[in-house]
Amino acid sequence: MLTDEQRLAYEDHLVEAYLALGGPSPGAEIIRETKYHAVFSDFGHPMGNFAMRLRFADQEEASKGIDDLIGCFRRKRAPVRIYLSGLETPAGLARTLRQKRMYEAFTMHQMAMPIPLAARSGPECRLLTTEPELREAGRFCAEQFFSGAPPVVLAKVADVMGQAMVNILENQTGAVAGIQEGGALVSMGLAYTSGSVAGIFNVATMDRWRRKGFGTAITCRLLELAAAADCRFATLQAMASVKGMYEKLGFSTFDSLRCFVE
Repeated sequence: MLTDEQRLAYEDHLVEAYLALGGPSPGAEIIRETKYHAVFSDFGHPMGNFAMRLRFADQEEASKGIDDLIGCFRRKRAPVRIYLSGLETPAGLARTLRQKRMYEAFTMHQMAMPIPLAARSGPECRLLTTEPELREAGRFCAEQFFSGAPPVVLAKVADVMGQAMVNILENQTGAVAGIQEGGALVSMGLAYTSGSVAGIFNVATMDRWRRKGFGTAITCRLLELAAAADCRFATLQAMASVKGMYEKLGFSTFDSLRCFVE
């Protein structure tokens, strides 16, 4: 379980990480209002258009805030995506979203662990450090996470993700690790560091190469790099299908994010 200090650091890190990854995209912007943050990007942001870090004192304030957020999205003709945290969320907020014709699409587990992590053996993975490698990693991410998107959107996301990884390396704010087979990338992940926090993002493996320990090897390599950067704890967001893998590494769930969409 995270301390209050760690949780606040995590929330700040998450906002910074999303902005860092979305920064290269045309039109990406963050909107700060009284109790929440929202990001709008006209499909340019690799994480999509979403609201985060919702903070409401009570149900009445929450209902008004949600109306404001949905209005912002709709004025920009952007799909509405709102993540509800299990921490400090009014009990009736999910019901409010359903009344506004939104539905719960999926839940992600917010996980964290102190670092460094004990060394583990496994498949060999290497750091991706050249621009062509990072551009390839951007295309790989787009194919793995946005496979159902229209080709024009897929190409834009691939370009944005590739540029984001180039920026991370140039700014020395993280690292990208990958595993190749036959000269082609089959598994990868990235770490973004901010202060004492290391966020693990976009760990993905091609279907035919799964269950070979690639995701574990990538995560461990990124944690080693985070430890070298003097980070004190690591966080990530995991779907239910991979939650067990991260628990075996020492991560524990401290929150959940319920994603509501139109």
